[in-house]
Amino acid sequence: MSRSALRYIRLQKTIADLLKEEVTVISKGPQQNLEIRDLDDTTTKENIPASLQKTTGEILERMIHQRIKVVVNPFLADNQYGFRKGRSILDAINIVVSTAKDAITRTMERRNEEILSGGHFRH
Repeated sequence: MSRSALRYIRLQKTIADLLKEEVTVISKGPQQNLEIRDLDDTTTKENIPASLQKTTGEILERMIHQRIKVVVNPFLADNQYGFRKGRSILDAINIVVSTAKDAITRTMERRNEEILSGGHFRH
């Protein structure tokens, strides 16, 4: 058996192991030999296997990500912003800045009330 055929079988087994019951192997028989030709001057037949390998990797990455997300999300705190979809560290920074501005405003208002009432401002 050729090295290419062995790699294909290994890849097929790896994908099946990762997906468990979610995958069905369509063909277990011998594969056809395809002639791959250059598409144009910039896309050669050497580019095609690399593109297919990259695409396969991206599909596996998405599937693994979905499985991890289901398990991990329940353990994440509501106030965790980093590395969460729909949340940004900038959102957390804006909350802190807004809270600080509110605290400063309340302190200034209390100070002004103390001064106007003739009392001394206390920290």
